[in-house]
Amino acid sequence: AKKLVNNLNVNYMPSTLTQWSFQYGAKYVLDRIDGAGYRSYTDLIGIEVRRDLGRRFDVGANASVLHSWTSKASSYGLSVSAGYRIADNTWATVGYNALGFVDKDFAGSEYRAKGVYLNMRVKFDQDTLGLNKKSILQSGSGLGDR
Repeated sequence: AKKLVNNLNVNYMPSTLTQWSFQYGAKYVLDRIDGAGYRSYTDLIGIEVRRDLGRRFDVGANASVLHSWTSKASSYGLSVSAGYRIADNTWATVGYNALGFVDKDFAGSEYRAKGVYLNMRVKFDQDTLGLNKKSILQSGSGLGDR
């Protein structure tokens, strides 16, 4: 089987306390079984909102639909969650999916199965690694040399 998979994730923060996340995933599959060729198109549409409740806690809700256009089948996801900031840039989230599905080809679908889930988020970037410190930029080892 040959697969072409793409995931688009967009985040929007209307305020410092609220974040909206949107996902669109598309998967096109070409397969050959017993000499016959098969094609299918599946997409995933998801939306999530998270709201900070102070510096350490947040709550969220997620809704999504996985749609197989070829077989005209759909699966739905609906969840709520609560998060806790363990340390800077490290969050643990516990949630419950009242409806759920699994499709390993789409990013983030591993916590969309029906039932209880635990999700750990850790952010690493140039600030986390100390790469934006003034002393590094002034030493002449950064991109500012060009």
